[in-house]
Amino acid sequence: MAIPKRVLKQVGHPSGLTGRIILRMLNRANSNMNAHALAELDVSDHDNVLEVGFGGGALMSDILAARTSIRATGCDISKLAVRSARRRFSMEKRARIDQISGKDLPYSDAQFAKVVGVNVIYFWQDILGMLLEISRVLERGGRVVICYSEYGPKEGSEFKMSEIESQLRAAGFVDLRTTPITTSEAGNHYCTVGFKPDTILAE
Repeated sequence: MAIPKRVLKQVGHPSGLTGRIILRMLNRANSNMNAHALAELDVSDHDNVLEVGFGGGALMSDILAARTSIRATGCDISKLAVRSARRRFSMEKRARIDQISGKDLPYSDAQFAKVVGVNVIYFWQDILGMLLEISRVLERGGRVVICYSEYGPKEGSEFKMSEIESQLRAAGFVDLRTTPITTSEAGNHYCTVGFKPDTILAE
């Protein structure tokens, strides 16, 4: 069943009163994917982790709780999500929250050890472009974790496992591994993990 356009817009870019409700719903709806993403991140002491499209902020909270020495940065295109997260993490010195345009990541090269995105890939206007940005901000040997449904929220949109892996390879990621989170007639949910190469191959 297709999601109404007004709801679809709010899922991708929450705003106003409806957006506040959507953010709370996202935390509940993404709980299973968030748990898988956290496990696949395999966070270590002193990791610097980036979440692209943090939505309601539940996964960021889980990341920070995983290790007391971890630093976590979250970025989102939604002003409402950013404002809400800044309130939520206002007393947490290890957390940073940024608003982004959706095209570029406002971070230095090799700034993060790990990057994660859950149920957000559907809203990237340029998937390969964003993956290239993720690769840029990852340190060598860094890990990316992408969790997604094979059917996006927009009617007719598909995000097949093979296509996502192909995009990750095109962005330079290696040692790709995809595991199913849930399978159903309504569509499968996957978590794909990849790594930025430890060394840059000579051309």
